[in-house]
Order: sequence, then structure tokens, then C-alpha cells
Amino acid sequence: MKNLILTALFVASVVLSVVDNKASANVIVGPIPTAIGSIGGASNPPQPSTWGLQFTANDYSHLVAFTFTQKGSQFGSNNVGTITLKDVTSNTTVDSWSVPLVPGFAPVANTLSFSGDDLLNSGDTYQLLYTQTAGDYSNEVLVSIGAGNFAPYQNSDISITNGIENGNSSNSIWFAFNNLTTVPEPSTFAMLGLGGLVLAIRRRQAVA
Repeated sequence: MKNLILTALFVASVVLSVVDNKASANVIVGPIPTAIGSIGGASNPPQPSTWGLQFTANDYSHLVAFTFTQKGSQFGSNNVGTITLKDVTSNTTVDSWSVPLVPGFAPVANTLSFSGDDLLNSGDTYQLLYTQTAGDYSNEVLVSIGAGNFAPYQNSDISITNGIENGNSSNSIWFAFNNLTTVPEPSTFAMLGLGGLVLAIRRRQAVA
């Protein structure tokens, strides 16, 4: 009985250690987007356009925060764009956020912070995209990093693979988003194992 209790305590300490380690946030800090693109054109009204980043989930984790940089102008009364997290593998929308456009041509780029708690499935491909509202015009904010230079932007949770512009992949342009923050998924099986061990101890105590 004593040995069983000691084993349970050991397993509990291991599980707590795993959960604590898994709770550590991982942040990918990419290049700072500063250049201004001309996506969508300056027609009145401009057509909707989309840009952002694509990444792959290396393991089960949660996307909990990111920043988005924009600079632009507005035509008409619509002044809200949309950020969407899309699971390309399953062709589903995971989450979305509203984004107020910068009124007029702002003297500096405007960086906004967003948060969430979105599960990323291991092996799936995702796109974090900004779409301007129909009738509005917002300049895309980007930085050229050179062809094939996305490789360093990864951690144990996700790997950023390329930029996305109106559905087209770019292996040299980093668009708008930064500081992608993920938290690994805790070990479910470890928790179930601990629960089973606790149940076994209670049954042993009942028999004794």
C-alpha cells in the first residue's frame, strides 16, 4: 500500500511538471512589417482583398495572441476589416476578429494586439488573414525577407511557411502579422493515467 501511494505521488509530480512545462508560451517574433503595398488599388470603391501568413501546426497547441499592423485610408462608411484564422486542411474557419481601419493616411503604421484560445490540430495547415471590407481601401503592411527565408520562424508548436496575398502564396514577403504566441496542449494521456492510478488506490483502500 505504501509503495502504491509513493508511486502515485511520483506520477503526480511528473504530470504536474509536464503540465507546467506545457503551459509555457512560445512566441514567434518575425520581421517588423514597415513597407506599404498597393494591394486592392485606389479605385472607388476598391475591391475586397486579403493578405496574411500561412503556418503549419507541428503539434497540438493553442494560438493565444498575435499582433497586426496596418496603415491605410477609408472610402465610404464601412470602416471595419476582418482577421480570420482558417484551417486550410479541413477548410474551416477557426476564429475571426473585427479590425477598425486607420482613418485617413496615418503618419505611422498602427499595430493592434489580439488574443484568443484557438486549438491548432497537429499537422494541419492554417492561414491568419486580414480581409478589408468591400468599399474600403487599406494599404497592406509588409516586409520583404527574401525568397526561402521563412525557415527560421518556427518553434515546437508552429512553423510559418509563407505569406498569402489574395489567395496566392509568397515565399519572400511577410505580411502584417507578428508575435504569434502559442501554448502547447497539456498531456491528456498523462492526466488520464494519473486518474486511473488514483482510482486504483481508492479501490485498494476499500478492499483493505
